[in-house]
This record gives sequence, structure tokens and C-alpha cells, in this order.
Amino acid sequence: MATPSRWTILLTTTELIDEMRQAKSDEISIVASNVEELQTEYTMGMGVDDSTYHVVVVGSIMTRNLTVKFDEVYDEIVKSFQELIPANETEWLAIPALKTMQTIVGRTSNRLFLGLPICRNSEWIALNIQFAIDIFLAGATVNAFPRFLHPLVGRLLAPTAKALHTAKKFLKDEVVQRLEMDAEHGKKYDGRPNDLISWLLDAAPEEERTLDRILTRLLIVNMAAIHTTSNTFTQTLFYLAAYPEYVEPMREEVKNVIKEHGWTKASLNQMRKLDSFVKESARIEGLDAVLMRRKIVKPSGYTFANGLYVPCGSFIGVPTFAIHHDEANYDNPYAFDGFRFSKRRDDDSESLKHQMVATSLDYLNFGHGKYACPGRFFAATELKAMLAHVLMTYDVGLENDVKPKSVWFGPIIAPDVKTKILFRRLRN
Repeated sequence: MATPSRWTILLTTTELIDEMRQAKSDEISIVASNVEELQTEYTMGMGVDDSTYHVVVVGSIMTRNLTVKFDEVYDEIVKSFQELIPANETEWLAIPALKTMQTIVGRTSNRLFLGLPICRNSEWIALNIQFAIDIFLAGATVNAFPRFLHPLVGRLLAPTAKALHTAKKFLKDEVVQRLEMDAEHGKKYDGRPNDLISWLLDAAPEEERTLDRILTRLLIVNMAAIHTTSNTFTQTLFYLAAYPEYVEPMREEVKNVIKEHGWTKASLNQMRKLDSFVKESARIEGLDAVLMRRKIVKPSGYTFANGLYVPCGSFIGVPTFAIHHDEANYDNPYAFDGFRFSKRRDDDSESLKHQMVATSLDYLNFGHGKYACPGRFFAATELKAMLAHVLMTYDVGLENDVKPKSVWFGPIIAPDVKTKILFRRLRN
């Protein structure tokens, strides 16, 4: 597959994909791919790819805290929707779909990451939304230039210094105080906040325990969290509005589960129809037509078991959109079947295999294997909690009664930023 900056070799069989995911990192590297794709040496700096401890924090410490912090996360979902979508029972309210969901997801994510009051600071949320856009644009722009110009162009376009300057307005005093408290009392003192700053400090190597480096990791975790989840949820809302026959069965499921278990993370796990609806929306649309990008770093190149030889320096990837729309994997793959995965889970032996957070060789939105998205457990919790809240609070409609088409930027898939969606509050 040709791109403006390189060729990518697509692996199109399950055997090749499975072999790639099991390969050693000094042969096939996700880090080397990310470094070049985003030009992180220039766009992020701070040795981000020399130490990826923030990935471990998201996949372990943060995931373990989801149950403890769920009440706060759900409270922010409720407050965000109340403030940003103040619909009434008699008239439809049109809101910019993607932009509004970015703000809601930004607030909800930062309620988990940093808590009140900063999660409701509009400048902080706007900074994190824009930072991701700037990083991806800068990386793509640098890649469009000849390699010898990368250092010059990269330093001119790098957005991190500016973002750090703004971030310090909000968090400099807090992070400095945390560093001083840890130095004086260790990591177990009474009253130590249970948030992303503390989790990062728990895992950070000594050289990473500085103001700028901790703030950079906060920005990067936000970058990974906000856009993927807001894009996915916007697409889910479009499908909810386009296929109203799914509303009542899901609404009934949510009502029954909440009545028995209340609003908890565990109760979301009982909502199989809801889980399936979000997963099917993501299967049909996705975020990128090519995921699991890797770079061959073995000096002699890599030879797959079937004899395919790929030279050192080559980029490989998986055509996820094609796999998710392959009749060999899914019946009638281009048709939206909101309960496709919940029906598969009716077989007890399949109940875990087809939940949203599960990865497999035929469902790859979160990747697969040891480098599968570490934040998928929070993303799934957040997506399902937001959808459950929408179902119990609003009716949803489309401006022109037609599901809007996604916009493609090369292999990247996104909702049209101009599209509005209609909300009307449910009658009590």
C-alpha cells in the first residue's frame, strides 16, 4: 500500500498476522514504527520512546482502579451531558456530534486521570483535544519531506513545547508538590491522591521524575484516550439514531441491570446487547483501515514461516477494515447487526470471546497480542457507560434521517466534524 512517505506491506492471512504478533521486538518493532509514523523524536521529544512506562501504567495501575473510580467517572458523564446537551422533552436539540463528544470524553477521561476541578476546565480539555491533532499533523508533515530535512521541519512544527507551556498553567504547582512530597515521605504517605499523576510517579524511572516529563506523559495519555473514544462513540450514536429498532431492547436491558445491580462497572458487564452494539459499530466503521503497524528492525530482514522475506526497514501492517468486512469472518459483513456479538455470546463457551474488550484475529480494532491497546478496558467502560446513560436519558435522531458517511484521510476513518445529531429528553 502506497502512502506519501513510504510503502506498507499488508499481511493478509491469519498465519502471518499471528506470527507477527508473536515476533520478538528486536525483529519486528511497534516502537520503531510509532517513532517514524509520528516522528516522536521531534513531535514529542523527552525520550518518550526510550521509556514507555506510561503504557504499563494505563494497562495495569489505571485498569485496576476502574472499579474504585467508577462512581466519579459516571458522575462526570451525567454532569457533562446535562451541561452540553440540555435537551427538553418537547423539541429536538441539534448539537455538533463529534466536537461535543470530544468534550464529554475529555471531561470524563480526566475525571479518572486527574479528578475535580481540572476535568471541568474548558482550557485544559481544549488543550488535550488540540494536542492530539497537532501531533498527528506534525508527524504527517515531517514524513512528507525528505529524510535529511526531518530534524529541521520537526523542530519547527513540534507542538509539545507549546502544549507544555500551557499545561504548566494548570498543573505545575500540583506536580512539583507531588514530587516534593514523594521525595520527603515516600510513595505511601497518608492523603496521597489516587490519580494518574501518582500512578505515573509510581512507575517512572528516576530520570523521568521531572515536571516536564510527567506533564508530557499526561498529554500523551490524553492524546490516546480522547480521540479514539470520541470518534467511536460518535459513530455509535449515528447507528443508534439510524437503527431505532435497537433502542428499546437495549433500554430494557439497561433498566433491568441497573435495577438489580445499580450503576457500577460490574453492572456494565451484564449489558451484553449494549456491549455488542458498540462493538458492531466499531467493526463496521473502525478508526483506521490499517492497524498493528510494525517496522522490521532485524538487520538481516525477517523471513516468515511461509517463506515471505521482508527486508530490514520495511513497514508492515494489518488491513483491519478488509478483515472486518470479509465474508469468511462475518455473515453479511457490510450489514449492521447490532446484536451480532451478543448472539454469539449466548453460547456459554463463547461468552467472553465476543465481548468488546476481547481481541482476536478477526476483530482487531484494539490490536491483538501483547501490544493490544492497554487502555481498551477503560475505553469500553466509558463507551458503555455513556451509551447506557444516553439510552436512559434521551431519544436520538439524525438531521436528514440518513446515517452520515464517514470521512477518510488515507486509511484513517473519522466522523464528519460538521455533522450534527439530534437529542430529545425522554419523558418521565
